[in-house]
Amino acid sequence: MSWRAVEGARTYEVFVNDRWVESTSATSTRFPLAELAVDDLVNIEATDDDAPTPLERVIGTMTFVISEFALGTAPPPLPPVGPVPRGGSLEGAAGTRPVGTAAAPNDTHFRFKTFIPEQYVSAPAICNGGGGFTNDRFFGGDNRSWSATSTKYRTLADVDLYWVSADTTSRYVGMSRLYRRNGNGTYTLLGRKTASQTGITFYGPNTYQGSRKNFIVYHSVGNPFCPPGIGVIDYNVSVVVDRIAGYNGFQAWGAHDRAPNYEFYYRDNTIGWRRFRAWNHGSFICLSACTQTSFSVVR
Repeated sequence: MSWRAVEGARTYEVFVNDRWVESTSATSTRFPLAELAVDDLVNIEATDDDAPTPLERVIGTMTFVISEFALGTAPPPLPPVGPVPRGGSLEGAAGTRPVGTAAAPNDTHFRFKTFIPEQYVSAPAICNGGGGFTNDRFFGGDNRSWSATSTKYRTLADVDLYWVSADTTSRYVGMSRLYRRNGNGTYTLLGRKTASQTGITFYGPNTYQGSRKNFIVYHSVGNPFCPPGIGVIDYNVSVVVDRIAGYNGFQAWGAHDRAPNYEFYYRDNTIGWRRFRAWNHGSFICLSACTQTSFSVVR
């Protein structure tokens, strides 16, 4: 198994189903493909050991979701790491892959969610609604783990691709809540606000020759308790979907901030939601002060 080199990477950490298996400076792994099963996740973390802070050590990630198409063969070539520029073209970005329509599912759905797993997180002084530099102001989190269907999230973007009818997109923003933590450990609600959905925009979906679709999601949604430009969740993801004989294959790539948590899913009319990207947040300072992390996924 091999992958495209990531600029600036010194080593690549290889994980199979979240289990570390190898550290290598090469762009390939000795882990035998024959030991993988359908729907196994192979994650590659591109790392820079000279990064200025530990939070910035991982400079890119790639994920292979093993399928019947991949077993026994080399994986398809990865697209370039990083987003397609706004207004740029996605046509041909997925590389060369066999395309067909025989027995392929009639729809493919993508879901992109951001969330805060904790029940409460400390609110920075600039966003804390008059609390000054005291440490008793907190934002309400989503208090959950990974879930494609949970109704608790910071933001949600859906792209629904239909090969026999019109495609659709939708976007949602969860309510933000500001609390004061009392001396006895309880929390008092101080206010509720909801950020605008206009920070989630879509390029496409577009259809090419009836067997390829592509789209880009641009996301820049701030915390409504914070001044403009502070506490903004930024990400972009580009997706190309091909109708391969028997199923709909796709490639996705892009970049996002290092906070909060990110979870990206897909499904079609033959399978339920399957996660292809999961990111546990680091410091929320990274909404403003850290470089983004890039990712690339082949399915």
